[in-house]
Amino acid sequence: WTVIAGIVQTLSTNNSNPSHIVVALATGNKSLPESRLSSHGDVINDSHAEVLARRAFLRYIYHNLFQALKEDEKSETEKQSIFEYSSSISGEMASPLFKLRKNYTFHLYISQTPCGDACVIDSPEEDETTPSQPQITKKQEKEQSTEPTPSSDEEKNTNTKKRKVSWLSAEEGPTPKTRNLVGGRAVVGSEEELQKKENKKGLLRLKPGKGEPTRSHSCSDKLAKWTFLGLQGALLSRLIDPLHLSSITVSAPHLPVSLSSIKEAWVRALVQRVENVLAHPPFQVQAPLVRSTDICYSRCKPALIQLGVEAPVTSGYAIIWSAPNEHEVTISAFGKKMGANKNNFNSPVMRSSVCKISFLRLFRELQQKLSAKEQSSLSIESENTYRDEKLASLHYQVAKTLLLSSPQFKDW
Repeated sequence: WTVIAGIVQTLSTNNSNPSHIVVALATGNKSLPESRLSSHGDVINDSHAEVLARRAFLRYIYHNLFQALKEDEKSETEKQSIFEYSSSISGEMASPLFKLRKNYTFHLYISQTPCGDACVIDSPEEDETTPSQPQITKKQEKEQSTEPTPSSDEEKNTNTKKRKVSWLSAEEGPTPKTRNLVGGRAVVGSEEELQKKENKKGLLRLKPGKGEPTRSHSCSDKLAKWTFLGLQGALLSRLIDPLHLSSITVSAPHLPVSLSSIKEAWVRALVQRVENVLAHPPFQVQAPLVRSTDICYSRCKPALIQLGVEAPVTSGYAIIWSAPNEHEVTISAFGKKMGANKNNFNSPVMRSSVCKISFLRLFRELQQKLSAKEQSSLSIESENTYRDEKLASLHYQVAKTLLLSSPQFKDW
């Protein structure tokens, strides 16, 4: 089983119905443990679907920026890029070199609740006799699948609640001393403190999972960060304005908690946690519309259980696609392309096109083309590291500091 996420681009016009196209798509639900992280930026640390879809979206943005440069001399009717190029700006831009054309919006779909704070959902008190990890029988699954809206009796059944709430987490880690699976442990605290914080709302959390812990923050934390800073990241902030999601749609079929409780958790985790962060134009909160759908992704865990698969196995691969037609399959446990082994692991051909070093090279290539077009008005430091280039985005760094100094994010 796996999770799928995608970004849809919408173009609205006055004369016709809006057009919708998928521009980024990814599957995945794993992240690298701390021991497998690389200081070279040549692996994908976080292979959860939401994160990979956003990285695929960045690849799509780069494609459009290169296309905008090529189309600079063409008429408006001939241009296909979603950006328009604007020259006459130098240094740290007061306004961007590329501007998103009017009437474009972006929308995210996720096949299950993002791990982290969005999984902390209000539920009735547990009965002390309730087993910590109740087993789901085929008969129970069949009964659940025929009742998409739980009755009041089911609302009181804590066994059913614990089974279903556990589906919300992308990876279910061992929880021998607790009963709630909330999608990741809190970022800071002793073991005793972490247990007390398990059901506390609004906390920063790490990715859930078995085995060695990861350093990757939960998808809820990252989505909240993007609500304030935008999807484009630090590098592209030197060239374009922040790109925000207009909506987030999450699949939530067959959940025994009320839809209002689920949405309340999503809005709290993805939007409300950043609402009071001081704006640093152009960086400011642009809250997406948070919606749900009862359409179930066919390869998600509950769908496979309903088909009779008693113990669905987590997929070890991630698929990453972006428009117009860039795609690859990676091994989530290594953060490299499929086919990587001990003999070729460090080969450049095994790097994903959405890892840090790949994006750094795309950014430098774009800088070189801009420099030629601007007659060298833009300086290029070829020895700069990925971190150097990110820190050079001054306004982004100020906005990020404001975010991470806010009470909800100070432990990032």
